[in-house]
Amino acid sequence: FLFSCRCRYNITPFVNRNENLAALKGKLTQYFGDKVLKVSDLIEMVDDYQEADMPLNITSPYRDAEDAVQILTAHKAKGLEFEYVFIISADHSAWGKGKGNNNFLSLPKNVIQIRHTGITDGERLRVLYVALTRAKKSLTITNALADFKGKSPERLEYFEEYVEKTDDGREKIVAPFLPDGEVVQMYGSFDFAKGLDNVRNWLMSYVVNSPDMRTIYKDRAEKLRWSASALTNFIDIVYAGPQSFFKTYILQAPHEPESEALAYGDLVHKSFEYVTKEGKSDEEAIQFFLEELEKKELPSSELQIIREKGPEELAISLKRFGDILRQGEAEVNFSSDKIVVDGVPVTGKIDHIIVDDKNKSLTIYDFKTGNYHSEKWTSHATLYKYMLQLIFYKMLVKNSVRFRNYQVKEAHILFVTPDKDGEVYDKIYSYNEADEQEFMSLLKAVHLAVSTLGFMDDEALFIEANSERKLKDINDFVALMLEKFSDK
Repeated sequence: FLFSCRCRYNITPFVNRNENLAALKGKLTQYFGDKVLKVSDLIEMVDDYQEADMPLNITSPYRDAEDAVQILTAHKAKGLEFEYVFIISADHSAWGKGKGNNNFLSLPKNVIQIRHTGITDGERLRVLYVALTRAKKSLTITNALADFKGKSPERLEYFEEYVEKTDDGREKIVAPFLPDGEVVQMYGSFDFAKGLDNVRNWLMSYVVNSPDMRTIYKDRAEKLRWSASALTNFIDIVYAGPQSFFKTYILQAPHEPESEALAYGDLVHKSFEYVTKEGKSDEEAIQFFLEELEKKELPSSELQIIREKGPEELAISLKRFGDILRQGEAEVNFSSDKIVVDGVPVTGKIDHIIVDDKNKSLTIYDFKTGNYHSEKWTSHATLYKYMLQLIFYKMLVKNSVRFRNYQVKEAHILFVTPDKDGEVYDKIYSYNEADEQEFMSLLKAVHLAVSTLGFMDDEALFIEANSERKLKDINDFVALMLEKFSDK
């Protein structure tokens, strides 16, 4: 990718010509309806927009502000110029022959001549040349000394760099095409915690009440399709909450790096899915787990922790829950159903279901790699969130095309990580009308608060997470939501 600061000229209409033409077409339709248009009609509309000081093209404060930073591919930057340009990952893997062909389509021998053989060396060099020649004042080229696994990437051969010993015995990288003839190397460990704090603080600078920003936020909020994760993220003021929800679902900020715990959970889910869909044995599932682990971009120390504990813990889970996994369906996705319940658009995916077509009934299973909780569903903060998720899943099932006539009487949370005694647990939730009514009231209230951006305008609601909070604080927050946004 090419990272570059905006120049002083507004090049946006040219960069996004197709997008702006589509926007213009939409505005013409909105303005005139199905009328057959003449040039005079276009002029009339343009005059009206200019008089009202309204933009006709697609605008964004993220992109069009004076201090905005554009993120472009080299192809996208062709024909443009910028004051300052940063080219990242300038190594063999990203810019050189390591890009590969990825041409896996089989063709009959009689038409093999039409195959695209992949980008040539000359084409790669031309793409790099485009990137290098975009800068007007300053060009910065960077690449990493090592990846997460400690492996050093191959140097980009186009720069013709080589290592040379100096008189004082040190090694330097000579770069004949650079002004100083030498690559600047920076060593040291990166403080990820500090770096993430800086990113979090930077992201919150976008919580502003300017008309431009609110227009973007409102558009995204109105288009949001609610999932179980989105709902629990919003009300979980212990570990997430409204500000976290805003960053993830409205601001659509980059995700934080995958942690050891998240990586482990993802691997367990993938391994269970592998057993269900492919009918594999426990041994094959464990081998699959280890193969998928090697694809994770984690520090080597964290990879080793998972490598050591994963097979043993997975074997215990498969022994206990293997019969469940080898029947039913895994990762059941309802996104194509386009479900709307009481005006709230919803979507989601269920880890596992077992369907009894004969009796028109269905059982829901959700996998958790966190600690087991033996308390009642409404007496522990984590269990309360899990209960909301299970009720959400039943709502999806009952409003889906395929299962709308099926009964869902119970759901299971499978705690698949063994405790200190080597035990895994199956916690059963029995659905009841009172819980479901409370859930629907909460879902509609949260949807209203978000779609109107009302939650962002209320200091009592737009709050950060605080690990010191308990279930009582979540209940008080839910009560406040219902008080302010129910039946409006």
